[in-house]
Amino acid sequence: MKVLGATEADFKKKSSIYLCSLIVIILIFRINVYIGKRNARTIISAIDAYYENVGDYADKIQDLVPQYLKETPVCAYRFSDHQYRYVYNGTSHFLMWPEVPPFGHRTYHFKNTEWSYRD
Repeated sequence: MKVLGATEADFKKKSSIYLCSLIVIILIFRINVYIGKRNARTIISAIDAYYENVGDYADKIQDLVPQYLKETPVCAYRFSDHQYRYVYNGTSHFLMWPEVPPFGHRTYHFKNTEWSYRD
């Protein structure tokens, strides 16, 4: 049987390639979310330890290296938007990372010790 000028075997071959590609994309996404959550917990623990020792929060994540962190971890393995953002808005400190770029920034509030989404 012909499907739009292709044989049934060609159609099945192309369909399986697309399906495999989709599975790989979903797998990579899930791995990056896992890495982001794991590394965020590491950073949060380091910032909490810094706070316990110094009595105030660090100004930036790099201030935690090498005493509290071996290196500044990435939130995901991708071409862009792979760094955590550590910000102070005048009242509270936040750790953010793009779980689903360009939106879906997962945000940890140090004052409330809660996770939320910025967008």
